[in-house]
Amino acid sequence: KTTGAFFLEKKIFSLAGIGDHLLAWTTDSIYLSSDEGRSWTASETGFTAQYAHSFVVSGAKIFVGTNNGLLVSSDQGRSWTNLGLIETGAGYIGQGLSITALAVSGDSLFAGTYDGVFLSTHDGRSWAQLGWNLRQQKRVLSLAVNGTDVLAGCDNGLIYLSPDLGRRWAMVNAW
Repeated sequence: KTTGAFFLEKKIFSLAGIGDHLLAWTTDSIYLSSDEGRSWTASETGFTAQYAHSFVVSGAKIFVGTNNGLLVSSDQGRSWTNLGLIETGAGYIGQGLSITALAVSGDSLFAGTYDGVFLSTHDGRSWAQLGWNLRQQKRVLSLAVNGTDVLAGCDNGLIYLSPDLGRRWAMVNAW
């Protein structure tokens, strides 16, 4: 165990809370705290050379989008399972595809990637690509869900809105 002060030496990429645990993805690991951040313990990821872009909590599970696919934990972040890269019927979408954003609504898990937005209704075990017009944009870096509305922010400054959980998309801003 270490105190919260050691974070001064690390970059914190993503934060999340689940139950009574706080999680922080840093330059070298996922750390968890069960005492409101006063002390931290390294989580047992078992994975190297992964960088987290986004945490999202869905029920008792926490998902992490990384540069090498999706991780999931069912024990408040103590241990992790690598679900791998997003796969479709045509095979893997892109070599080393990063999951740059995650959002959840009910049993729908959304992943923003370098190749648009994907949807899983099977806890990240299978995926469907949403919004082919988003593929023409640069990578999706941010996702938000409110009811049936899904917002996707791209790294070229454009924001897209889907009013129907990703079936149809329209640009909602322009330079």
